[in-house]
Amino acid sequence: MEEDISSRYLSWIADEAVMRFTPQGPRRISYEEAKEYVRQNMESADAFLWKIELPGGEHVGNIRVSNVSKADKSADIAIIIGERQHRSQGFGPKVIETCVKFLNCEFGLTRVYAHVFNENRASLRAFSKAGFRVLKKTSDIDAENDSADIALLVHQFALDAD
Repeated sequence: MEEDISSRYLSWIADEAVMRFTPQGPRRISYEEAKEYVRQNMESADAFLWKIELPGGEHVGNIRVSNVSKADKSADIAIIIGERQHRSQGFGPKVIETCVKFLNCEFGLTRVYAHVFNENRASLRAFSKAGFRVLKKTSDIDAENDSADIALLVHQFALDAD
């Protein structure tokens, strides 16, 4: 995955439009910091980081699954479409749906959560189209100690009736 840490990838992390709705916010990071982040996710027992590619192989974003709990049959999910020209093209819901189905089939997870800023209308639409529903809305404190409204969304699989 080291080969996926390109200057384009690093530019997404610094882009206000890409990162303003993430807990980390936009920031400049070095190649070594990005490499360490990817390594930690690849080696983690409860997290996954996958790149989103177009059919021709162009890397346009990432999807991250974290807090995977086989005991609770749940996980958290987040998505970034880094390339502006590929936003609002329908990739988000498709990638989210595919990932959620994978988590259900491979790990037996029945609930997948997404924490989305209420202002992030594009993500709210993408998760809604992928079958998520709002579980609750809360206020959180962001890095500047300002209040931020967060929607907790959930995708829940129907449980077998045996």
